[in-house]
Amino acid sequence: SVYQNSKSIDYYQKNIYEKLINDSVIKKPLIIEEAKKIKREELPSYLDNIVILQIESLNSFLVNEKNTPNFLEIAKQGVFFPAIYGNSVQTIMAQENILCSLPSSFDSNLTPSKKDKDILCLPGALNAAGYKNFFLKSYSLDFTRTGEFMKNIKFDEAHADDIMKEGDPRYPWGYREDIFYERAFEYLRKNIKDKNNFVYLEIGPTNHWPFLPPEGMENTVPFKNSRNHQEMLSNTVFLQDAYLKIAWSKLNELFPEKNYTAIIVGDHSWPIGVHKGNISHESGAFEENFLTSMAMIMGNDKKYEGKIVKERYSLMDIMPSVLDLLGVDFSNNYRRTFIKELNGGLAEEEKIILIQPYGKQYINIIDYPKKYQYMADEEKFFLYDLEKDAGEKNGELISSEKEKNASIISKLLPPINNDKIVMHAMGGIGKDIYTNSLEAFNFHYKRGRRIFEVDFSLTSDGGLAAYHNSPLNKNLADFKKEKINGLYTPLDIDDILNLLEQYKDIIIITDFKDDFDKTWEIFFKKAKKRDPAILDRVIVQIYQEEDYNALIKNYAPQKVIYTLYKTNPSDEEVYKSVLNNKKIKIVTMFGERFSKNLTDSLHKIGVEVFVHTINDPQKAKEYLSEGADGIYSDYY
Repeated sequence: SVYQNSKSIDYYQKNIYEKLINDSVIKKPLIIEEAKKIKREELPSYLDNIVILQIESLNSFLVNEKNTPNFLEIAKQGVFFPAIYGNSVQTIMAQENILCSLPSSFDSNLTPSKKDKDILCLPGALNAAGYKNFFLKSYSLDFTRTGEFMKNIKFDEAHADDIMKEGDPRYPWGYREDIFYERAFEYLRKNIKDKNNFVYLEIGPTNHWPFLPPEGMENTVPFKNSRNHQEMLSNTVFLQDAYLKIAWSKLNELFPEKNYTAIIVGDHSWPIGVHKGNISHESGAFEENFLTSMAMIMGNDKKYEGKIVKERYSLMDIMPSVLDLLGVDFSNNYRRTFIKELNGGLAEEEKIILIQPYGKQYINIIDYPKKYQYMADEEKFFLYDLEKDAGEKNGELISSEKEKNASIISKLLPPINNDKIVMHAMGGIGKDIYTNSLEAFNFHYKRGRRIFEVDFSLTSDGGLAAYHNSPLNKNLADFKKEKINGLYTPLDIDDILNLLEQYKDIIIITDFKDDFDKTWEIFFKKAKKRDPAILDRVIVQIYQEEDYNALIKNYAPQKVIYTLYKTNPSDEEVYKSVLNNKKIKIVTMFGERFSKNLTDSLHKIGVEVFVHTINDPQKAKEYLSEGADGIYSDYY
């Protein structure tokens, strides 16, 4: 392994993979609560039951009328994805992609790392929504600790050998598929609920290395005297597809009213030698290594029948899309939902991450049609245009330097910094910004945000209101009586302190709109009287050095933010102020004022840089890739 020697892989592990794990842990209780609120009786009948049929090593290059006629016929009844990316190269990794919407690690699967119990996965969300979850596998649950993983992510039941019978034909990679389907659906008929079931079937024995037809099946395949690897794989794909017809029949017997959403998808691809010598799933990183296919049938709903999606998605998008159907939002950060596109909207823009943890070790970053490929073993970075160069023959070498490679990775995959996103004026709510309202706080807290900037303005009677447009010109009582924009609940200093007491995990950043000394004095006295410990979760923004002196006169803050929007000092003046005032740990500037040179200089003395107010996700990622540590946003 070259993992320890690659700065780019190290960056990916720490700033993308581990941050997405943390993001999942943070969002888990929020999504679970949203799932509990789902009114199942109001959902369309095709969501009564959800079925995922995961088939082995399906290479999209081999999906055609000759090799996969049954798969294509089934796909006509719903939505067909001719090319969807498997995010990695093994079944257990694919299950992490599909069920938990997480990319793969170069280091360890989720179960050995003991992270699977804490993250959000689809079975946990569906369980909270009232579904009963079944996992059935045609091979041992002990292999790659699959049974343990499924239990940890909240499948109610996991079965393999225990539902089979003595004498059932078995191959090196599991029970023969027709017999397994018979046993699996027989078990489900006896144990499913009337509705609200989630069934996940993992099928593996036929289309599996070494890709030889089972004994007695040699004369039923397209290439009876296969001459190469591609023909061998075509044969086993064909047999797997023949068994798929049996599974589809039994699924419709189980749910005769077609009250299901069924997803049939390859767990990953297996290369077929399009590129010379590329015949192992644990070596290369071409399109043939990652592209599989998927069909999604949503009952009898004609709206989705016969659709073909040519936009490139990945297995990581399946869980967000299922939750989207249920009315729960879980996308963003290298995952999307394809439901928006199916309903006539535009596909969201998000890069796709593909991991090859074996051989030379690759990170592929798909920004279709651009494909960026990092090869760790040789420290090379290539750029492909997949529209002009579908065969990936003419990749442009864009770097062969370790430091530059790490820089390219960080620009393409800006770090996941949910802990460094500040909701500006409590965040936007609906189409309204600057509300500083309770509704805005509640909405963004549920999204997983924990840092809230609040505007404070003095009222005519000396009160302190959470209000953006100073001067307020009314007393506190009158301010509290009126809904903001006729819709939202206004807050004052006492309400903000209540939130700090109730939610122990939030941080408030102040933006004082009036006389700094007077406003800070009111805020400080109120907070100290309530509970001095609250002040540990308050970060005060100052606007000039005089404010700093007033702030520290009676208080020793852990951290102060110096924001530049009122005075717009030069880079040299900013640097000097930070050196003179040691409690300044963050400098905040508007986007047009952002300076890479100043940012680098501040980083050298341990000071972070935030940019405001950024609502475009792509812009946010650009600033983060340029070195910004965080952003203020209304909606991001």
